[in-house]
Amino acid sequence: MSEYKYDFIDFLNDTCDAQKLQNQIDASSISINCDGVTVKYKEEEVFIDFISELSAGEITTLDGIVAAHDGIPYVDQGTGWVENSSVSGTTSDTWQEKVKLDYNCTADNSDFKIDWYAEVSSSDSKQPWNNYRVIIYDNIDGTSVVLMDMERAFYKNESEGYWEPMCGFKNLNLVNVGEYSITFEFRNMGGKTAFIRNARLSVEEK
Repeated sequence: MSEYKYDFIDFLNDTCDAQKLQNQIDASSISINCDGVTVKYKEEEVFIDFISELSAGEITTLDGIVAAHDGIPYVDQGTGWVENSSVSGTTSDTWQEKVKLDYNCTADNSDFKIDWYAEVSSSDSKQPWNNYRVIIYDNIDGTSVVLMDMERAFYKNESEGYWEPMCGFKNLNLVNVGEYSITFEFRNMGGKTAFIRNARLSVEEK
């Protein structure tokens, strides 16, 4: 077995998703089987194991895969997939609308699934009160239903390079035909600046 070590700074977003990275290696031109990927988040190190030594060309290929790997876990990409990869912040006074998509419900009692993913952080590592929610708005009469409103207690500091990934999905039923808007929002409840990056949102009719 041959092992190749990388640091988080070698990756596109300074992080790694082990299963996604292994899938990318398996789909590449590298002929040697990848035997596993180990991510040590505290040490910010990644170890990639192969059943035998790579050639010089394959090492170059592996370096390229690592450099392009975004570290974002796989999420179902249904219709209406939208994303925003930039970093932006807001105070606790308003929710940050990071991504938004419109969804046209064409039949009463339609079942659908919402998937979301984002990396969040704060301007103060000692301030744990961070909330995110996915909310659906009825564009016809302006009513809204909050699908998820979760308080997350974590100590992350954007200036120190720390980000907290969060993802999830929810199956819902829309009773009425109509136009709806779906947004992913995040804020810090303690008055500090809250940051979001690599936010993604999709809706898929079941």
